[in-house]
Amino acid sequence: MRKTLSRRAALRAAGAGAMGVGAAAVLAACGESEPEPAPATPAAVAATAAPAMTEAPAPAMAESMPAKESVTIRYVSDHTSGPRGAAMQWGLREYAKSRPNINVRFEPQPADYRELFPLQMAAGTQGEVAMLDGGMLGAFVADGGFTQINDALDKRDDYDKNDYYFIPDLYTVNFDHSHAEGGSVPTVIDGDQFGLAFQAGTGGIVINLNMAEELGIEFPSAGWTYAEDFLDGARRATDIDSGQWGTWARNDYEFQWAPMCFGAGGLAYRNADETGLAVFDEGGDWGLKFDVGLIHDEKVSFPDAEAKKVAGEFGNAFASGKVWSWLGGRVYTSGYDVPRIKDRFRWSLGPMPHGPIGEERHSWNDQPNLITNGALRLGNVEESVDLTLFLGGPVYQGRVAIDRGHMPMYKAVFDDAAATQPPPEGMEWLQSYAEAPESRHLMMMLPNWWEMNEWRNAFVTAAFLGDVSVDEAIDNSENWVSSTLDSQRDQLNAARQEFGFPAL
Repeated sequence: MRKTLSRRAALRAAGAGAMGVGAAAVLAACGESEPEPAPATPAAVAATAAPAMTEAPAPAMAESMPAKESVTIRYVSDHTSGPRGAAMQWGLREYAKSRPNINVRFEPQPADYRELFPLQMAAGTQGEVAMLDGGMLGAFVADGGFTQINDALDKRDDYDKNDYYFIPDLYTVNFDHSHAEGGSVPTVIDGDQFGLAFQAGTGGIVINLNMAEELGIEFPSAGWTYAEDFLDGARRATDIDSGQWGTWARNDYEFQWAPMCFGAGGLAYRNADETGLAVFDEGGDWGLKFDVGLIHDEKVSFPDAEAKKVAGEFGNAFASGKVWSWLGGRVYTSGYDVPRIKDRFRWSLGPMPHGPIGEERHSWNDQPNLITNGALRLGNVEESVDLTLFLGGPVYQGRVAIDRGHMPMYKAVFDDAAATQPPPEGMEWLQSYAEAPESRHLMMMLPNWWEMNEWRNAFVTAAFLGDVSVDEAIDNSENWVSSTLDSQRDQLNAARQEFGFPAL
């Protein structure tokens, strides 16, 4: 494994000159491309979401890991405020109690980390452990930017890969095209591993229970449909004159309209040959047309340009109490809205609507903690693995289930009563989402995933604004993706062959 990464490789993989690519493209991977007002203080969030844990059992130290003199590990993350900041502050304190010889230097992740981190990697100044995304792994793993940890994990007595929900190509190298080929994605961690699951997110639905009760809209049953049941409820809830809306449709591709596309027949985000999009194939275009139509045809959603007006002082439109249902990622970040909504109304997660194929479909993602080649260079791989296992393991992920800044990926966490204690109600549906079969993933193992992924900003947004038809937006998106994939095909094939996969 290379200990350094060339500046040329870093700049090449970062995709200098890509159309409008920036930090927002990376954050979109976990559903945070829309800026949120500052949430409540971490203490308030923890106290409101569920009873706070004050002590935790010490994480197990593998017997094969000898005690060393004091070691410092730099950890880079943007979990500095809100429910995520609360969990991080708590977790690092607990880790320090049981690891007196491992000093963790927490470094806040800058807003422009997609541009900055590659340069740090090229210069050899990056942190040893960093919360990143699969796009970063795909860009730099073949050039030696990250440290493989399979052997280190095999030495651990406290690591069982069956304990974690698994999404390929985020901290493992799989070049997974299972869904695009009509198959099923592996559900157990597999492949060359460079980190571990940490900050997960999935799409689902939240419902304003008070509004539903006032209007006589029954809580949905499993198997309800977008085109009939959901749309009927949205129509009944909408009262434009009073500023009340059935739903909130917006260009949240990963957690709102892409699941609609998959529920209509789309197999995967891209095809197995890596030559173009597949999300709109096999009838998948129905999903985008349905979602855009909620604004312009059905008029059960306000245009997203009016979201701040509808939100008022409450941070977002749903928290304002003026929206019956919201399809999106709030299901895994409910800790942000608990202090906003307080006791003004009751709200709940619920069953995911079905599309035309009659099956539940989700899109999910994870921003893992990756171990960079800095750990190899500095000789603290085992300590870096230890920190990563703690952050992905039962103690820390259990705290995540309390503060609810993101979805836990350690399965057993959902068995604790704290994980389902309201508010909001219906938290048991989050586990149901995580265990739903055939959830789609972003297929991020590309040399420059971010440039390719600009299609949903550059072209689909215009359809939501009503500036172009959905068909035109799809055509423009498909042309963009095909072009950008073609431009990086040689790099992709070189990376595939580096890890023993055949060239496409």
